[in-house]
Amino acid sequence: MAITTLTIDNLYHEIVELAREQGAQTRELWNEIVDEVVEGHIDLGELDADQNTEGMKEVLRAKWNTFREELAEEEKNKDEFEEDTTTVVEEKKDMEEKEEEEDTDDFLGNNDEEY
Repeated sequence: MAITTLTIDNLYHEIVELAREQGAQTRELWNEIVDEVVEGHIDLGELDADQNTEGMKEVLRAKWNTFREELAEEEKNKDEFEEDTTTVVEEKKDMEEKEEEEDTDDFLGNNDEEY
């Protein structure tokens, strides 16, 4: 008797994880991962060959574009984060340099402030 708690969504998330680990950049590799995951669950008895596993594979193969869109969005967010981080680091460095110059001016008596 097969365990029927595996959903397309569960399988998709497992496939996405493997695709990321393997750096899947082509539909061909995505399809291979889909086949491996579904067949693996059949071998483990978690899916039954009578459960229209070919239909499951087709649905999962069709999610290639969804996966690519998710990757593209993550890359965009990563790039934006890196840009923001770089800006903050540069601003902090500028502030530290300015403070260092002010400290040097104070030490050398080049400061116009009266005490």
